[in-house]
Amino acid sequence: MKKIEYLQTGQTARLLDHKTIEEYKIPSLILMEHAAIESIREIKNHICMNQKKICIACGPGNNGGDGLAIARNLIKENIYPSLLIPKIEKMSKDEKIQWDSLSCFDLEIVTDINDLKHFDICIDCLFGNGLSRDITGYYQNVIETINQSGSYVISIDIPSGIHATTGKSMNCHIVSDLTIALDCYKEGLFINDGLTASKKCISVDIGIPHDLHSNFMINETLVKQYLPPRPSHSHKGTYKKALMIGGSQSMHGALYYSAKACYRSGIGTLTCMIPECIYPIFASKISFAMNKVMPCENGYFKEGIVPDLQPYSLISIGNGMSLNKSTIQMVQHVLHSDKTVILDADALWACKDHKEWLNRKETTILLPHIKEMTYLCDASISQILSNPFEIVKDFCRNHPNCILVLKSSLSIIGYKDKIYLLNQPNSALAKGGSGDILCGIVTGLCGQTNDYEKAVVCATYIHNQSVPNLDAACCLPDECIDTIPEIFKKLRI
Repeated sequence: MKKIEYLQTGQTARLLDHKTIEEYKIPSLILMEHAAIESIREIKNHICMNQKKICIACGPGNNGGDGLAIARNLIKENIYPSLLIPKIEKMSKDEKIQWDSLSCFDLEIVTDINDLKHFDICIDCLFGNGLSRDITGYYQNVIETINQSGSYVISIDIPSGIHATTGKSMNCHIVSDLTIALDCYKEGLFINDGLTASKKCISVDIGIPHDLHSNFMINETLVKQYLPPRPSHSHKGTYKKALMIGGSQSMHGALYYSAKACYRSGIGTLTCMIPECIYPIFASKISFAMNKVMPCENGYFKEGIVPDLQPYSLISIGNGMSLNKSTIQMVQHVLHSDKTVILDADALWACKDHKEWLNRKETTILLPHIKEMTYLCDASISQILSNPFEIVKDFCRNHPNCILVLKSSLSIIGYKDKIYLLNQPNSALAKGGSGDILCGIVTGLCGQTNDYEKAVVCATYIHNQSVPNLDAACCLPDECIDTIPEIFKKLRI
């Protein structure tokens, strides 16, 4: 099983290093030693190093020191790498110590950049997460030569030249086959140029105390810890009453998918509030939920409806409602209630000119895709794609009682000052109905706990894993919903 994995900006990762050294009194050389040992362990899991020509390219800093520590530990295994190193006077304090520890070994020092083309494996330790200026001159030539070499390239912490927070290339950058992130993943690995700078990323524990971390990668291990229990001695009232408001004559399927996923995910009782024009077809498809039928006009909810929300603990709203005045009125009514609210689809559009409605005491969960996120913030699609982590953080700072799930090939969850990232892109979910399913899973899980943050994390993961074993192009929404029980069963083990 995977370990718990963490996510940080480059700046925060450096701060945690500093705290570990200064407050926990763990010397930086011990962290460097752990980084070397764990990196070698992972390298051996991915590629055989025996009988291979290996070069470790070290830059002028502690990332270079990691590379020299890797070299010393490889020697213990009778593997003698070649080294590309900076001038001694350019080395950091710890890097000089690592260099001194290698002084009794006769290792080849690469002095001609062109010789980098002749190695089977190149370990990139040029620049770590502290890089803040463009790479030019000598190191630009080194990076370009490594990229053209045909070697299997392994980057330690982050591909050199990628900004650890923004993911942007600092004029040039390594393209690696494997990146081994030290302690935590850096946000820049998943956005902008960082997204394609590594074919594969993994993280290793180097001894930084886990309680310093508050931002997480979403994986099975974390979700197993977060999944609400389902005690045997319980009843339907234990798992709350939910009201789902949505549907219209042209989009009754959206609410159907959401309702079915909600029931599959463990809600106690479910009521669907629908316009009367879709009642016959909706009722024929849904037998497990109660229906609250409301007047309609032109295929939509009639304007001016003020439903009674008092019997319900959870309200989800938006799926298939369409963009019209009645949707805005209904969303306003729901957000002015004292209920936990899940906003999806057209309900997000309804908040476009009324963001103040989100400043409520009760928890509000929002599930926008990138386009819908433009309704909630002052940013364009391109701006959100370029800087999604900061967009989510900024929204959550302004709306501290909101839990936000920004849906794309990456799913980013923000709540207060915490961030979660699900990095498991799945094109099978890139079709209509997928978001409605997520809304249903979120609602179902929120019915089983008052820890809505953890419920949303679990729902996002379960939704991602629910794709059946079919070609990605071929999955129907119903097939994904019918897979949900298998995911729950696996997580309960």
